[in-house]
Amino acid sequence: MENEPNESLSEKSNTRRDFLKYSSLLGSAALLSGPVLARAANGLPATGNPPESAPQGSGTIGAARPVLPEFKPEEIGKALAVLFKTYAHTIPYQHKFNDALIKAWLTSFDFAVAQGKQKEFADHYIQTMKPILQFGKAKVAKSGPEAALAFMFEKTMCSVQLFEEITIKPGERSFPCPYKAILDMCRPLKMFSIEWKDVCSNFCTPVYTGFGKEMGVEIKMTPGEICSARI
Repeated sequence: MENEPNESLSEKSNTRRDFLKYSSLLGSAALLSGPVLARAANGLPATGNPPESAPQGSGTIGAARPVLPEFKPEEIGKALAVLFKTYAHTIPYQHKFNDALIKAWLTSFDFAVAQGKQKEFADHYIQTMKPILQFGKAKVAKSGPEAALAFMFEKTMCSVQLFEEITIKPGERSFPCPYKAILDMCRPLKMFSIEWKDVCSNFCTPVYTGFGKEMGVEIKMTPGEICSARI
């Protein structure tokens, strides 16, 4: 038919609609799966007694304080909308929640390498984090070296927002490298002068071993597509 849409465009549109439909259902499920988020979705304050079905200690770190502060229900909607819009964007590649953060780190590190100051760049980051790392050092003194890994990864929002997932094992944390895929995507555009090995050797490894040193724990980094930190 004369007005029939191009088949490839139609297929892409259907794929996008299917994704958005799925992501909306996923977002609704995520909201209702957590007691704090469920209260927000229903217009209730985030604080207060949790629903009877909530597990003991749900939404707390060590059952001591809420993970989430008070927030308005519409803030969750805005956050989910940004997440869905990001993952629905597949041109020129599948975008992810951490794209902007990864590119910011790569842009900064690329500049440092061009200036021959990659060591100073890593050292400056460690120095910047020293006041925070002192809290981690106190946790290590109280609970042992495993607390250093927890403090650096799953209990630090900077890591949670950077890595797609963090696998937790005794004495080890592993996670997919967030930098390689972006570097590969940007290589044809000649956006960065650095190579992946530069990021592994001159940024990630010295930074995480430096964090461990500040907390009094020796950290061994094994870089790769799946990177690991061990004590």
